[in-house]
Amino acid sequence: MNLFKRGRKSPQNPEKPNGTVETSLEQKPGGVSNVYYSIELPDGSANTNENMDFKNQSSSANNVMKTLRQTLLQSLFDKKLWPHRLTIIVFAFVTVAAVSFTLLWQVDNKAVYRQQVGEVAQDEVNAPKEISYSSKVLTKEAQERNANSAANDIYRRDESVVSNQREAQRKLLEVISNVRGLGPLAIPALNSDPQVLAAKLTDTDLKPIIFLSEDKWTTVAAEARNSFNSVLARNIRTEQLQEELTRLSNSVFTPWNLSPSFTQLDVADRQIVITLIKPFIVANNMLDIEATKRKQDEARSNTTSVIQTIGKGQNVVRKGERLTALQIEMMEQLGLRNNFLNWETITGMVGIIAMLILVLCFYFSQLAAQFWHNRKTLAFITLSLVVAAIAIRLLVSSDERTLRPYLLPLAAIPMVVAALLDVQLAILLTSILALLVGLVSGNPELTLVYFAGGCVGALILWKAERTTAFAFAGLGVIIAQFTVGVCYYLVINSLDGATLGLMLVFNLASGLVSASLAFFSYSVLGKFFGVTTVIQLLELAHPNQPLLRRLMREAPGTYHHSMLVGTLAEQAAERLSGDALLARVGAYYHDIGKLERPLYFIDNQGNGPNIHDTLDPRQSAKFIRCHVEDGVRLAQQYRLPKRVVDIIHQHHGTCLVSYFYNKAVKMGLDVNELDFRYAGPKPQTKIAALVMLADGSEAAVRANVQSGRIITGQTPAVQTLTTEQANRKMVTISEVVNKIVDDRIKDNQLDECDMTLRDIEQVRRLFIEILTSIYHPRVDYPDPSTPKPSEGQVVSATTVVDVTPMDLARVTTSAADGGAPEAHPVLPAKTATTEKENQDTINNPKPRPTGGIGGAGRLIGKERGSEE
Repeated sequence: MNLFKRGRKSPQNPEKPNGTVETSLEQKPGGVSNVYYSIELPDGSANTNENMDFKNQSSSANNVMKTLRQTLLQSLFDKKLWPHRLTIIVFAFVTVAAVSFTLLWQVDNKAVYRQQVGEVAQDEVNAPKEISYSSKVLTKEAQERNANSAANDIYRRDESVVSNQREAQRKLLEVISNVRGLGPLAIPALNSDPQVLAAKLTDTDLKPIIFLSEDKWTTVAAEARNSFNSVLARNIRTEQLQEELTRLSNSVFTPWNLSPSFTQLDVADRQIVITLIKPFIVANNMLDIEATKRKQDEARSNTTSVIQTIGKGQNVVRKGERLTALQIEMMEQLGLRNNFLNWETITGMVGIIAMLILVLCFYFSQLAAQFWHNRKTLAFITLSLVVAAIAIRLLVSSDERTLRPYLLPLAAIPMVVAALLDVQLAILLTSILALLVGLVSGNPELTLVYFAGGCVGALILWKAERTTAFAFAGLGVIIAQFTVGVCYYLVINSLDGATLGLMLVFNLASGLVSASLAFFSYSVLGKFFGVTTVIQLLELAHPNQPLLRRLMREAPGTYHHSMLVGTLAEQAAERLSGDALLARVGAYYHDIGKLERPLYFIDNQGNGPNIHDTLDPRQSAKFIRCHVEDGVRLAQQYRLPKRVVDIIHQHHGTCLVSYFYNKAVKMGLDVNELDFRYAGPKPQTKIAALVMLADGSEAAVRANVQSGRIITGQTPAVQTLTTEQANRKMVTISEVVNKIVDDRIKDNQLDECDMTLRDIEQVRRLFIEILTSIYHPRVDYPDPSTPKPSEGQVVSATTVVDVTPMDLARVTTSAADGGAPEAHPVLPAKTATTEKENQDTINNPKPRPTGGIGGAGRLIGKERGSEE
């Protein structure tokens, strides 16, 4: 149906107004409706809901991108995040650099490994293993030999050289012919002629020529031209020139080397002919440099790689000889020098390590952010990875396939990390270390073996509370590694008896050493790196500890209170899957600051006078608040673990000492609420928050029970109440606990820890259940000297003292914040509350037995005697 039409009529469609918005509803089963609309724009174009959806989506996407950009810019320039980012960068850089350097660095054992080509070797080197590799040095030598072969030289005949030399000889012969008629004067004339000088003819050479007869000269000159053409008709290379000149000189006596007409001349005339030829004989066959270079390159490319094989124990270098490039290469290939790694290997190794450390940093950021705030923990993790890398370098090699890597006690690191820090972190480190072993060895078998062994060891030691757990963890490592190794060998079908025996022995050694190292590191490194260990906590939980002994003697009320708080906090931590032992120990020591002034606290005063009756409320509040700082100082003096000290520091948060604050307000004093609040900080962890809630709940419930405001036990069928009981306002344990928890929530004391509403609700119910069990009903034992009660008579289990009334909020808060409420305050009158109300709160349909502290007693039947 059309919901509305609005606007002027469109010229194109008079029945529809211009700018009409039409909307229709389509009813679908189940009450779901689809809305369809169409917009007729003034220009007559229609804009349907699909177009509008597209525009809305585009606008929404733009807004999201804009918001994302703004968030990224704010995060980038937020100075508060810079220390956190700096911590991440420093941790990642240092860890990657240290692990990469350890895995890539080659250990130098001899000075010869650092020497260069041409230096005299200072040590003798023998091959530690057998290898075969493609030798670059020998291959290059073979390439140069093939390239420099004479077969690759390409020559070209240069006819211009022949023509030039023929013309030079013609000019010389012409000059000599012109001056021969001068007789003796011809020699001085020839000595100054350029042609003669160029031919380097001496007077000794010219004199026989000048005195030849004209016929002889004509014959000799003609033979000189013919013999010259005969010699240069051959291809003469530069390297062959000297040989050709020598043969030409010998032609005087062996004339058959030249033309037949030359042999007809006598020896003197032959010498003259050689003199006129020899200066003009040059190389006429020149090397074609470009063609030759191409031929040489082709020869190099066709040369195959030379494989060099080195046997184990073979002498590579002798002391005192000069090192060659081949010897340097052989030492590099044997892994004996530092510079044998190429940039591809270095880049690949560093890249893989960096990616693994990046995964570790991402885990910290997403699942374990608390580690970023503990630099000692980060240093411990970095040191663990570096130590593991050193062990890998010493025992794992990619060049030989042996069972020696099974001796690697790599499982010790995840075992220690699981026992000291976190099992999830331990498993992640196990994965990283197993991958590094596989990377260095090139063997996937070792990755599987050490991943299984590390995970088993870490899981066994998780939450271990006895030192014998390390022995069980070592046994688990042995079984896991041996089983995976055997199964892998069965997969590749190469297992024999000898291999099985060696594998068992090596795994035994690895597991035992791993357990021993883990136990030693757990005991030593825990204190050094500030990590609280289970052993430390167990020692602190022992009653013979000096602080607990002092608390028992000097502040017995506080000691008893601390024990009950420890019970509550421990069970709450177990319910929330937290560190129950830490919660118990933290609760034991949370009030040790009261040892400085035990009588300033109501739980240690007994029946003595209350010192606060004579003090100003502000002074009293100061003394009450000081027990936190005194406790921290005392804990540091006794060297308690930092996690326990933090619980002492945070167990009151910034709560208000309400009793003295209200007292000061009633007295009309000028008060500042901050002077009555603890200095904090608020609880930063779930365990500290549990101790805070347990402390307040136990104190408040105990105060109400002791004053008679909480009646435990089921109301009997026949109940006799005194006048005071009938006029007294009673409360339940559930009301007191809920009051304490609600007050802490309203006061924002739990804002800085990771407790959820679900956690808080579970803690409420658990505290009510435990406190109801602690303050359980007890029956009165009849005095033998008094008459026995008749059947049906009610016996009161507790006598309630009548004192001044006080409301619930005042009593619970005063008792919980460590203040000093009146010794026996009483609430306004209300009908007596039964324990059944407490049990209903914790969903327990069966009420507990009647009687007990503050109860109305229980009916004693004939068939049942008294019971506790």
